[in-house]
Amino acid sequence: LAAGARLAPPSQDYYDLEQYPETYTAYNGSHVWHFVYDKLCFRAAAAREEKQRRDDAPLDDDALDDAAALDSALDSDFDDDDWRAVFDRAVSGVHASISCHVAEGYPDESAVQAEFDRRVGHHPDRVANVHFALAVVLTALREAKASLLAYDYDIQQGEDATKKTRNLAHRIATQPILDDDDLATVAATLREAGMMANECVLAVNQDKQFLEESGIWQMRQRSRAMLRLMDCIACGVCRLHGKVCWFGLATAFKLIYSDRRTKPLARVEVAALIVALEKLASSVRFINEMTNDDL
Repeated sequence: LAAGARLAPPSQDYYDLEQYPETYTAYNGSHVWHFVYDKLCFRAAAAREEKQRRDDAPLDDDALDDAAALDSALDSDFDDDDWRAVFDRAVSGVHASISCHVAEGYPDESAVQAEFDRRVGHHPDRVANVHFALAVVLTALREAKASLLAYDYDIQQGEDATKKTRNLAHRIATQPILDDDDLATVAATLREAGMMANECVLAVNQDKQFLEESGIWQMRQRSRAMLRLMDCIACGVCRLHGKVCWFGLATAFKLIYSDRRTKPLARVEVAALIVALEKLASSVRFINEMTNDDL
């Protein structure tokens, strides 16, 4: 996933994410998420392809015999370990994380619980996908541990600021959870999905055979499309936080799925990865508070 997603080239515009926190803004971004799930997520695309195939098939005995199987395919999910499911669940996890921040900042404090339940709490899959997205980012940090420890954190704001930034990054890179056995299992599962995603498959279209793009390439293109789509968000704060969080996930995919030639990280990738970690971890903390679960 080299250059799996790119933000605009560095500029003189910097934003303090504490000064402009991710919170409730009254902006309705449902049209954006509808497009994401309908056009960018793999499950919806697969369902459309199956439906098109069924609609175009001649109504012979074989087609009639296959009808039930095709209907079942439309309703089934990918394997949880499938690389397409990894992408789709990461999208859902980012969406649910954003919803957590929106609910936590809801202006009517008496309605925070109801707003959380409506957006996330009453949807176990969304809760699970926030945890999943966090696991993807933690896995990426585990993969990048050596790079993060050796990285040049000169932020050109004086030696003290650079030292503070370096120390904070080193604290993150040396957290015990990155060496946890459960995370090692997650990392191995994600890498296995990446091996499948690297394979090109022979496809047939109107009697013509061709090599279909690998899953890694498809994820790369859809990650870029996600960032471009974020530019359609009219709310500036929503656009900023959405792009940074997704860029962090795209960087995580790069670290997990790409080969060593693409391992070096740009400064903006390091920043986005750490910001995504904070956002997802905060969402998990908020979920635990709202559901009275222990960390």
